[in-house]
Amino acid sequence: MGKNLIGMGLLTVLAMSVQATTVAPLSLEEMTRRSDSIVVGKAVSITYGFNNRAGYPETRTTFTVESGLYGASTGESVVVCLPGGPAGNGLVTVVPGMPKFKVDERAVLFLVKDKSRDVTIPTGLEQGVFRIKVDPKTKESYVFNQSRDLSAIGQSAISGAASTKDASKQRLFDFELKVRQLTEKVKDQ
Repeated sequence: MGKNLIGMGLLTVLAMSVQATTVAPLSLEEMTRRSDSIVVGKAVSITYGFNNRAGYPETRTTFTVESGLYGASTGESVVVCLPGGPAGNGLVTVVPGMPKFKVDERAVLFLVKDKSRDVTIPTGLEQGVFRIKVDPKTKESYVFNQSRDLSAIGQSAISGAASTKDASKQRLFDFELKVRQLTEKVKDQ
């Protein structure tokens, strides 16, 4: 009986965690509208701590802004704070839907300021993180996002964009251009 109660309690906690990170899909335009800043950045450090106010461990990743597309300038640092990480007692808290970063990783980040906690988080969680990879053959930079098919952003949305055979990625240059166009459109409304 006791083991069943513990198992049911664990399942309840897991279900609550999954439910808490369910996020409605956002279009690129909606992410742009909701974001306080949009940057091309490189992760330079990752620190872990416990947020006493919120009552959970968190991971803070510092990015150097390589290109400020909106709301931040090149050369600035932005800190992305996400729930989860080492809890300090040998356990690690993993929150589904939360992006994880590595030092030296590059990404286009759509960011929103959580004023209640005075931290910055990706708009739409993983949806607001477009990771940058370099094609080893062409040396060209591409963005990809685990949450979406980027072909919809490609041909119809960017005039003159070069096509890619892989619908999961988009040329960084074209993606930045599209984001700048969207920023002008939605931030002036």
